[in-house]
Amino acid sequence: KGSEIRAMEWDLEGEEDEEEWDDGEKTVRGRGIPSEMRYFDTAKICVKAGDGGKGCVAFRREKHVPYGGPWGGNGGDGGNVVVRCGGAGLSSLQHFRQQIHFRGTRGKHGGGNRKDGLTGKDIIVTVPKGTLVKDSATGQVLCEIMKEGEQYVVV
Repeated sequence: KGSEIRAMEWDLEGEEDEEEWDDGEKTVRGRGIPSEMRYFDTAKICVKAGDGGKGCVAFRREKHVPYGGPWGGNGGDGGNVVVRCGGAGLSSLQHFRQQIHFRGTRGKHGGGNRKDGLTGKDIIVTVPKGTLVKDSATGQVLCEIMKEGEQYVVV
């Protein structure tokens, strides 16, 4: 008798599927439905807004200007994470299996001569119509994306 070999596969809901392999030669295990054809209706992602830039401390020092005063600039704001409806071409949350972390870009630092830093770029996350966006810590529904082009600033 040959030994028994079992394969276990986990799906998104956490249910366990067991499949027995026979001991025949050149056994090829079927993978079931290809991932492109599966429909994923839940996804958990991590989002973070970009950090703001540092301000600049500078003082105006000119020959004929008494008590010149402060002359530095503020740092730029960090970029936001925006959830936007992707339109008719997007029908599942499959693309969140490859990338789950989304972070806005950092704002630029301020400079002398009252130069403020540039604002960081926003990151746009595309989702299909009918997506509910929830806070994972509290379970509160933040928004529901229903129309094409509709968007919501998450952080």
